Amino acid sequence: MRNSFWLRLGAAVVFVSLAVASINMPLKAQQPGPAPAQSNPLNLTAAQKTAIGALQKTAQTKYTALQTNTKLTPTQKSEQLQALNTWFRDQSLAVLTPSQRAIALAHQKAMMAQNAAKQALIAPKIAQLKALAAKLKASLSPKQKTDISTLEAAQTAQTRALLSDKTLTMQQKQSQYQVIQQGNLTKFNAIMTPAQLQMLNQLNAMQSDIRQIAGGPQGQP
Repeated sequence: MRNSFWLRLGAAVVFVSLAVASINMPLKAQQPGPAPAQSNPLNLTAAQKTAIGALQKTAQTKYTALQTNTKLTPTQKSEQLQALNTWFRDQSLAVLTPSQRAIALAHQKAMMAQNAAKQALIAPKIAQLKALAAKLKASLSPKQKTDISTLEAAQTAQTRALLSDKTLTMQQKQSQYQVIQQGNLTKFNAIMTPAQLQMLNQLNAMQSDIRQIAGGPQGQP
């Protein structure tokens, strides 16, 4: 049970929202910033590189804070990701000359077309993922829900005790944590029916498929 079952099930909707929003982020790994440092298609001056580098650092800080903010709903994160992307684009364009700006905007137009193609591929997969997550959740009996919650509470307690054990080295803790996970995974599989485990595996495969499409040009990673 590598991650909490309830977190994994609930994360399906969160994941979908962020995956769609992150398609519009301009850098590899969906993080804000200019083109990779090794390329300079706009023939940026040293001053321009410095200015855009500062913008990138600011955007990265905001991006990290946004991604780790547990108080935001998936919708709020999606909206703020879009706003951050717009802010970085506008600030970066202001640093460029008119000719550089024309090249950058042409590139942005091409990227938007590529992103639209990705979203078209993802849309039906999102609907399937949401439907399957709801079906799996509805299939759980009251006893299964109780057993899963009890198992996860026990794992949390085991993990906290392990982390607070000052007699163990980090390597020993990692090794024992793997043992805890494997033991609880066996118990978890015993709680679920074969059909439910199959649905859970399908959910994981769907998320991987959506992530692959969102991360690469027109579905290629």
